[in-house]
Amino acid sequence: MKKKILMVLLVCVSVAAFIMAVVALSSGGRQGIPGETGQQGQTGQPGNTGNPGQDGPTLDEILDAISQALLVRDQIADLPTTITLADRKDVRAARKAFDALTSGQQAWVTNIDVLVAAEARIAELKQARKDALVVVGMIDALPTTITLNHATQIRDARVAFDALSTDAKTLVTNLDVLVAAEAELARLENSLLSLVWEYLPAARNWVDQALAGLDPSIVAQNIVNLVPNAIIDGALTGFLSQTNLRETIMGMISVNTGDFGLPINVTIQLVPGGSSSFLGGMIIVNHDELFDAFLTLASNNTQMLVDLLGQSTDPMVQLLVNALADPTFNIALLLHQDTTPAQQAAMLGPIITDMATTMLVGAIEVAIDNLDVDAVFDTLISILASIPLPNQIYNKS
Repeated sequence: MKKKILMVLLVCVSVAAFIMAVVALSSGGRQGIPGETGQQGQTGQPGNTGNPGQDGPTLDEILDAISQALLVRDQIADLPTTITLADRKDVRAARKAFDALTSGQQAWVTNIDVLVAAEARIAELKQARKDALVVVGMIDALPTTITLNHATQIRDARVAFDALSTDAKTLVTNLDVLVAAEAELARLENSLLSLVWEYLPAARNWVDQALAGLDPSIVAQNIVNLVPNAIIDGALTGFLSQTNLRETIMGMISVNTGDFGLPINVTIQLVPGGSSSFLGGMIIVNHDELFDAFLTLASNNTQMLVDLLGQSTDPMVQLLVNALADPTFNIALLLHQDTTPAQQAAMLGPIITDMATTMLVGAIEVAIDNLDVDAVFDTLISILASIPLPNQIYNKS
């Protein structure tokens, strides 16, 4: 019996709570309230029970208002547990729906704290994205080629990244670029380049000034003077030991009889050997003694030899043509069959040195005119950067 009485009391309490909720939802209603003057309800009287007026909300309208509030509650409940920026539209929609409810309806939305937390999370993520974009820009500004000049820029980017929130760090999409730049900077700081880096601008300026007042001919002569004659003689001796100068020159000399007004037009070619031959209008004279006789004749008739040898484009032959201008130069002795390579080198050494000087002067003049100092220093920097410092000089700790 007691249980039945308790159940009845619970039902009565539930009905009373529902009626109170209906009254709260009907904040714009026009029914009378107990104990009031009854001004809002047309039929209410002071001190009576305040029965609803005839034009108050209907039961369907009340139930619809409750249904709208419950829909908003469900809308908030559907928000994901982990909020991301991709959910900001859903969060805004839930807030708009909640704000559209009456204060009575809002009382039915019992999970409003979930919406507030989601909004706070969206605000955090927006700020994280804003902060991350600043760091992304700093990293994007790093040059492709890292030098020691970029140390401050790289370290500033690292400090900015480390100061980010955990959320913001996950939004820095180019962190690998910063890591690579730091590795390259560390390599450069651990190279020989770091010891001379601060002096390179001054050195480059000195080179510019030196080139501006440079006399190429003097530089060339000084360079040649640095090379001992013994080195030139030794190089020539080694070359001539591998190349028979006599046979080379001998095979290049040819005479056409028609050039001397003879009725027979025959080309005579001198080559070393022991026999002669005739082939297709060319007489091949294989005779060392005849060649030596020709050289003796040539020494006494320099111009003839110049005319003959001048037809060849071989550098060695041209060297001999130029040498003929020296009265102390004896072509017959140079190319005699008993002259050794060392003796030939001694005779050719001064001539080659003079020719080398002339060629070097021209090369230096062209080099100075076309010298790219920036490229030279870039090469120097690359070389220095590739040489690590000894451990006793550089210590990372």
